[in-house]
Amino acid sequence: MATEPPSSPDSVTPSVKVIGAVNMPGTQNIGPGEVRTVYETIIRARGFRSDANSSSVRLIQSSSDGQQKVRIIDVGAMTNTLDFKNDTYVNPGDIIEVPRKE
Repeated sequence: MATEPPSSPDSVTPSVKVIGAVNMPGTQNIGPGEVRTVYETIIRARGFRSDANSSSVRLIQSSSDGQQKVRIIDVGAMTNTLDFKNDTYVNPGDIIEVPRKE
């Protein structure tokens, strides 16, 4: 019977971080072979708080050369129109930041 190898400090569970105006901010693990979008990740964070600016969600991704790329995603428009063609896949290490309304 095969068992899981013991975790070591060198083994890191793939995850994304959700911060800001969501109901359950924090780190979410991504399982092997799992594909997830920004919208799905926010749903797993129990959705937006009432003070969230859902039209300016920031997806922060790091490239292999250490540069950060920031994309602004209008998740509010996606949910209002039920048109998710502009939803974006997340990668391990990504950060999703949901700002508060000003």
